[in-house]
Order: sequence, then C-alpha cells, then structure tokens
Amino acid sequence: YRLEIVGDGPYLPVLRDLAERLGVPVVFHGWLDKSNGALRDLYETSSIFVHPSLAENFPTVVLEAMLAGLPIIAVEGTGAAELAGPGGMQVPPVDVDRLRSAVMALGSTPDQQHSIGLAGRRLAEEHFAWERVAQQYEAEMQRTARAK
Repeated sequence: YRLEIVGDGPYLPVLRDLAERLGVPVVFHGWLDKSNGALRDLYETSSIFVHPSLAENFPTVVLEAMLAGLPIIAVEGTGAAELAGPGGMQVPPVDVDRLRSAVMALGSTPDQQHSIGLAGRRLAEEHFAWERVAQQYEAEMQRTARAK
C-alpha cells in the first residue's frame, strides 16, 4: 500500500511525526489546488479514498472521489458517510482498528473496490454532477416562476 495524505490542517505536523516514529511510508502532499492537476492525478491513480473527518457536513472531496470511481471509507453519522451511500463503507468514529480493517478489506478485494466505486460514481453522477445540479436549479426556478 502507498498512503497519500492531502491537506494542511492542524494535525499535519502530528501526522508527520507519527509516520516518522512508526516508520510508515507516507507521502504528505499538503494543500493541493484543484487547478494544477495533482489532485486529479491522485484520484485517477488511487484505489480507495478515506475521509476520516468528523466535522465536514458535505465534503466536495468525497464527491470528487466518487466521480473518479473510488470506493469511500467514511465515519458513521457524518455527511461524508451519508453522501457516499452505497459507494462507501462506514466505520465508527475514532475507531482506528475498524478503519484499518475497512482499508485492508477493500485493499484485498479489487472486485469489491470496483463495484463499490462504480455504485458511488453512479450515485454522484445521478444526483450531484454539476450538470445535474444545474438542471435541478433550473427546474426549481421554472416551478417558482410558474407558481407566481
């Protein structure tokens, strides 16, 4: 496995130190702007997307990963887990063992990776792709205009 962490939040120094102390090979990318292509490259070359955040309600990165066909591992009871739906697996909050087990389970079953990722991609395209969202806004505006 190759672990790649994107972001530059307050835990970055702690994570770097922990990876070094444990001897775990991790690539820390820091903040990646969507316009430079590096984030897209990571989506296209990754097998699993893990979103362990407890705080984000509707994370765009999860939608992007779903559109890339990646299976999602997210924390139960969060917007990310609800968003991923059949395109992901859920783990209890702050349960490192269950998170590890989910990653290992998906990592050892490429067919399951593909089927879960495909389900997530279909869900994202059907409900959340920009074209679909624009259609929904347009339909709502037309309904509102007709109601007046």
